[in-house]
Amino acid sequence: MKHIVASIYIAASLMIAGSAFAVEVPLIAKTLNCTACHSLETKMIGPTFRDISKAYNKVGATGTAVNPVAYKFSNKVSDILAKNNAGSPAEWLLHRTSKGGSGNWGTMPMPASDPSGAKQTEIKELIKFILNLEK
Repeated sequence: MKHIVASIYIAASLMIAGSAFAVEVPLIAKTLNCTACHSLETKMIGPTFRDISKAYNKVGATGTAVNPVAYKFSNKVSDILAKNNAGSPAEWLLHRTSKGGSGNWGTMPMPASDPSGAKQTEIKELIKFILNLEK
């Protein structure tokens, strides 16, 4: 009987600990409909949030440099930033998220999420969340 109680206690503790470490996508990603094409870990239409973070923090390139199975080609982050006169990855991602575009991860265009610029503060928080996934 002691073993059963101990097993239940351990299982419950692991479930609680697991949920404490679970990463939740910020509400703004859902509000702006980002989650229709992006997810935290699973490649959908667009790159995963984690792959974006890896590209801009660790790998230095998009696409196949991050995940050869999921993506068709790659672009150097330094080239992307230089070509678009962006001072930092965060600045570039803010522009790309707001205005939309395509070509850095594949040919599927990303629609503009904030063409008027009214939600820049919220988008900056989303970008901060994404970039911090792989720091």
